[in-house]
Amino acid sequence: MYRPHRQRAAMLFGSLAVVLAMASCKSKTKDAAETQPLEMADTSSSGERFAIEQPCPAALEVLKPAANSLEQTVQKVLAAATAEGDDNANFDKFYAEFKTTTPKSALKSFLWKNAKKHAKKYLIPGKEKDVGFTICRRVPGSGGKTKIFLRSYSEKQNTPMTLKQVEDGSYKVTSYSP
Repeated sequence: MYRPHRQRAAMLFGSLAVVLAMASCKSKTKDAAETQPLEMADTSSSGERFAIEQPCPAALEVLKPAANSLEQTVQKVLAAATAEGDDNANFDKFYAEFKTTTPKSALKSFLWKNAKKHAKKYLIPGKEKDVGFTICRRVPGSGGKTKIFLRSYSEKQNTPMTLKQVEDGSYKVTSYSP
């Protein structure tokens, strides 16, 4: 049996759901725009490149982190990625700082290559030997996780890294985008 009133009611209800969803997205977008910096172009109209200072509100410089701290884990990751010498031994040190179900071979193929390429950009100029770095922002999460943003001393944006406190009180990396 054909019931046009039900069909119209379903269309109206669907339209209302779409409008409400769009309104919800607009408010979230507005809030995000108010709390996060906008990205800017890094070239002039003539095509010349220029550096843009990335915002770094907290600017916590780390040179000698406390044992088993979040900062020590980050320093170990950066130290392994910037170390000279045996690539396999350096990767093993790097991998030891991760808490992941991703196969070791996959991390070595993708993440390790990018970490080695970009890690030096996060070291404080003049303090590379000490593996000094700067934390720009720290965002506490749930379940013992903390997301930090490392300051980039190049054109690359400040990179996020998520760490989780494990049973022994130390921290392990759960997410990293070098």
